Amino acid sequence: MDTMQEAVENEEDYRGQLADVEIRWMIRADTDAVLEIDEMSFVECWSEADLVTTCRRNNTIGMVAEHEDRVVGFIIYELHRGKLNIVRTAVHPDFSSMGVGLAMVQRLINNKLHPKRRDKIEAFVHETNVTAQVFFRALGFASEAIRGDGNGDDEYLFCYRLDGFHEWQGRI
Repeated sequence: MDTMQEAVENEEDYRGQLADVEIRWMIRADTDAVLEIDEMSFVECWSEADLVTTCRRNNTIGMVAEHEDRVVGFIIYELHRGKLNIVRTAVHPDFSSMGVGLAMVQRLINNKLHPKRRDKIEAFVHETNVTAQVFFRALGFASEAIRGDGNGDDEYLFCYRLDGFHEWQGRI
């Protein structure tokens, strides 16, 4: 998929593989499931304290994807003036490539972006996380900058913009 529009048009293909995915607000009872998915998805996984501290920030929101009463993915994001920043997102490996991540990001685009208010989504992705890089590019995100010192711990800034205009900023 080259763009978010193609991803949205093909949503039925994904949804056919995983029926009845519900995206809802994250609640305290989801903590264990979210941490389990996080541990399976990241080399540097979060502790419960990391998750709770992050989600308690005033501008931070967590959502989970649920299938048959089972949390199968999560997304944590920050609301800022003019943009939304994805802090962390992951899908349970058993549900990978089944449209769960697409559904969560599509929810953000459809419900949180508006040309006159907040018109872009940003996500920093570690240079070694090729899976996330491919995922975001497939949804129409573009790499606009690099954060880091060039010594193996760099992150790419991926952006999705409503206007579709992307500009390379270089190292930030």
